[in-house]
Amino acid sequence: MADREHLPLQKYADQLITLFQSAITSKDPAVFLYKNEARTPLFMAESLARLMCKINPGHRIEKALKAFKKPEDLLGEADHYDSFNKQFSKNKAVSKAQLDYLVKKRNKAFKKLNEKLPEKDYYQEPFNRLAAEKINFEDIKLISGIEKQIRTELKDSAGFFAKYPEKFTDLESQVHEIRRKLRWISIYSQSLQGIIVLKTQKTKPSWEKEFQSKTSLSSAFNKLPLKKGLAKHIYFNRNAFYALTYTIDRLGVIKDQAQAIEVLAKSIKKTGALVDESYIETAIKQLGVKYTEKDLMQDAHELLEKFFVTYKIHEKLL
Repeated sequence: MADREHLPLQKYADQLITLFQSAITSKDPAVFLYKNEARTPLFMAESLARLMCKINPGHRIEKALKAFKKPEDLLGEADHYDSFNKQFSKNKAVSKAQLDYLVKKRNKAFKKLNEKLPEKDYYQEPFNRLAAEKINFEDIKLISGIEKQIRTELKDSAGFFAKYPEKFTDLESQVHEIRRKLRWISIYSQSLQGIIVLKTQKTKPSWEKEFQSKTSLSSAFNKLPLKKGLAKHIYFNRNAFYALTYTIDRLGVIKDQAQAIEVLAKSIKKTGALVDESYIETAIKQLGVKYTEKDLMQDAHELLEKFFVTYKIHEKLL
C-alpha cells in the first residue's frame, strides 16, 4: 500500500549514530569503527543520500552527504594498507622494513581519523539530520525517479568507457573510476532494501556463462532483500545483474593486483631498498607475477568492451 513507510536511509543513519556513539568511549575510536565495519553503513547511507541529491539537486541533505567523505576515505585508506600488509606478510621476498612501512601508513590513517572524530563531534549532527528526514522510499514518484537515475548512471558509465575505445592508459582515473560508477548500482540494489527485484528471463543469453563464476554467483551482493507490499518495485534482469556484479568483482581483482604492484613499489622506494632495476620491476619480482600494469589495463578494457559494446549488457539490466 502506498501509505506504508519504507525508511532505509533512516535505518542506516540510526546504525551510524549508534556505531559512532559507541566509538566515543572506546580506547581507539578509529580502530573500533574499522573493526566494526563502519564503512558498510557509511556506503549504504551515502548511496541513498546520493540518489536523493541526484534526483533532487540542491536537496537539503546534500550537506550531510558531504560529511560521509572524510571518515569513509580514512577508513578506506586504513583498510588499503592493512589488507596489503596481511597479504605481503605471507611473502618471504617482502622485507620487514617494507611491512613496517605499510603498518605506519595504516596507523597514520587511523591517527587522522582519531583527530577528525572529536573535531566533528563524531559526525552525530549529519547522521541525526539524515535520521530525522524520514524519507519514505515507498513513494511511487520517488521510486520512478530512482529507476530513471539508475538508467542515467548506466548510460553515463557506457559513455565514460566510450572515451577509451582502444585502450586504457591510467588505472586510477579510468579503470578504477568506471568500477566506482558500476559499483554504485550494485550498492543501490542492497541499500534500497527490497525496492529492486531480480526478474528471471525465459531465455538464457549467449553471454551468461562468460559473465558468471562460482565466486560471483555465491556473492552476498547477488542476494537481494525483498520488501513485499511496496506500491512499486524496480525490476532488474537477473542475468544482466549477475553479469554486472561479476564485472565489478573482476575489476576489483584487477584493481587489487595493480595496487599490489604500486604499493609494494612505493614501500621499496620509501624504505631505501637497493635495487638494480626500477621499483616497479622489483615489486613485480617480489610478487612473483608475470603481468604488468599495462597487462591489467588491457584485461579490464577487454572485459568492459564485451560488457558495454559486444553484448550491451548495461542496456539489458532494466
